[in-house]
Amino acid sequence: MNYLISGDDEYLVKKAREEIIAEFLPETDTMNLAFYDSLNLSWQTIVDDATTFPFGGKYKIIIIENCWFLTSRESINTNDESILLEYLENPNPVTVFILCVTAAMDKRKTLVKNCIKNCKTTEIAPLKPEDFAWYIKKDLERENIKLSQECYQELINRLPIDLLNWQNELAKLKLYPDTITYATIDSLITPNIEDDVFKLSEYVLARKLKESLVVFRDLLAKNKEPIALAALLAAKFRLIYQVKVWLDQGYSEAEIASNFQINPYPVKLANKAGRHISLDLLLEILADFALLDYRFKNINCDRRLEFELLLLDIMERKHAFA
Repeated sequence: MNYLISGDDEYLVKKAREEIIAEFLPETDTMNLAFYDSLNLSWQTIVDDATTFPFGGKYKIIIIENCWFLTSRESINTNDESILLEYLENPNPVTVFILCVTAAMDKRKTLVKNCIKNCKTTEIAPLKPEDFAWYIKKDLERENIKLSQECYQELINRLPIDLLNWQNELAKLKLYPDTITYATIDSLITPNIEDDVFKLSEYVLARKLKESLVVFRDLLAKNKEPIALAALLAAKFRLIYQVKVWLDQGYSEAEIASNFQINPYPVKLANKAGRHISLDLLLEILADFALLDYRFKNINCDRRLEFELLLLDIMERKHAFA
């Protein structure tokens, strides 16, 4: 029996995997459960294990994690591909063989098409903001954690749409003995890095150099690389541009969030940041960040200095600010 599980949310991928394990193995049977990382072992080793019989049980389960070859990011060599497909086409009837990847599959690949053909496939759709909020609400109710509407909204705003991360944050709230206030949320819940990136975009567009550099250097101190920060900041400027265009066409913030399938909070921040900025400037900024990304990837340069010089250059374009 072959299974394939894919999806962006690691928590939901693991949950789907655990449901399959529970179906075929009792909790006490750990002898017949094996985990493999497809990046670190040969497929021949994995298949050799899959073709052996279970030890004192009816089924054995083989779980292969990090199957990035199912996405556009990675591939496997022709020999490993042949070994995998040959097994999937002729599986051991007492082995539950599970391929897992925490990303969307690239269905253009012939290998992916063949895996889907020979596996019971579960594709977990990206979580919508309203679905993520539902999970949070249910978990809070189950743990009998009561929050005011203000605290609940601040919690939602601080969290990335990531259920595994939420489980870690929930563990903190469960241990807190007192009434949870807004200050509690502020002190306990790790801020979403995107909040800092949005703050950086706001400071840049408000031409606040000192504040911009403080946020940027604080992110560097948190081990965030300039190349990753450049990509995140470019994405925020792109959202600001898109929100501005849609608002000009008469759409509300709620309608934009619904169409983009994102939390309304980033749309609100984007509207605030771009209120007095021209669309031309935003297009210039996006072009600048595309060039910066090229320089980072192709030229040996001081990435921190290049990043800071670009921020300064943007803030000096007085003609583009309303």
